[in-house]
Amino acid sequence: MCATCPDYDLANVTATLRNGSSLLASAATTGVKLHHVPAHEPLVREGMRAEFRKAPAFEGETVYVDIYANTGDQQLAIWEIAFSYDASLLTLKSGTQSAYFQPPIVNHDGAAGSYRAVTLGNTDAGSAGCPGIGCVRQGTSVPIMTITMKVKFSVLPGCASSPVVFDGGGKGVVSLLVVGMVTPNSMQFVTREAARIDGFVSATGDALFQTTATTTGTSTAAASVGTASWHQQTYTDLGALWDSNRVRLQSLG
Repeated sequence: MCATCPDYDLANVTATLRNGSSLLASAATTGVKLHHVPAHEPLVREGMRAEFRKAPAFEGETVYVDIYANTGDQQLAIWEIAFSYDASLLTLKSGTQSAYFQPPIVNHDGAAGSYRAVTLGNTDAGSAGCPGIGCVRQGTSVPIMTITMKVKFSVLPGCASSPVVFDGGGKGVVSLLVVGMVTPNSMQFVTREAARIDGFVSATGDALFQTTATTTGTSTAAASVGTASWHQQTYTDLGALWDSNRVRLQSLG
């Protein structure tokens, strides 16, 4: 029997331990929260969102964050992101770009919990159907990359009841700043926009995000971009890949 609540149900639960058909132990409790799978609203303006794949994570578990972009009326060729996370709780294992974009140049500081990545253009797959209604680098949920993290051991007090919860709405232990989004003809159409964090506990706050100015990011993201612009420090090493986009990308930092 459940009493329906805004985004979860309350359930009565009985746990049993058996050895074959023999009952060894049984315990019952009430008021267990069963969270609904949130249905996040699509982005309604240009920017990005970070979506967590599964339930709250415990020690040693792997966490996947999928990043998507809403490009509006533009085609996306170049992007730069600044992803920040609580390094006392999480280890960032990898970042994998979608098939639509070239492998990014990455600056990762694991001790500070800072991960910055910039891609310099589309792959052949990322140009499919462009221009036109089937253009894969334009839309409300263009895949950008997947970030893989792992929850550290011996950092969560009472870990059986205190998982790392990514609750969305800009709260929790991660943040994401869209440093820039640029078209194939070097037109910058998003600059320093805080991405929406889509948690797996609640979709509360999705609509609020869409109507609130978010040009400075969360405190964690703001601290990340307070350092000297990484791509300006390394652009001379990128050679021909930079080409006509050099001036536009320098302006992002």
